[in-house]
Amino acid sequence: MLPAEGAATLLGVAGSLREIRPDKVRKSFKLPQLYAALATDYVDVHCPQHGPYEDYILVFDDEGKNRQRPINPLATALWFKAYPLDQYAPVDVVAGPVLLMKSNLLR
Repeated sequence: MLPAEGAATLLGVAGSLREIRPDKVRKSFKLPQLYAALATDYVDVHCPQHGPYEDYILVFDDEGKNRQRPINPLATALWFKAYPLDQYAPVDVVAGPVLLMKSNLLR
């Protein structure tokens, strides 16, 4: 599930994984490409502070739950690896597609 060097992994709501790379001209993602990949107008970026994904960022639809997007089981499982249920509350889920990438790809 971890992205290849210089790429992001798109975690789809149906369990799909797809590699996304920045436009060929750039070495980092710009907002329009993120909006298109996630089918949204607003993104949120989360930097996990713990666990195996602490060197990565999650980029997701800022209004995913409000827009009633489907729960993303892969992204929710990733979230619980960073924030185990026995240590963090309340229980939460991630809705809609999510991009997992190194932070240097977002400038």
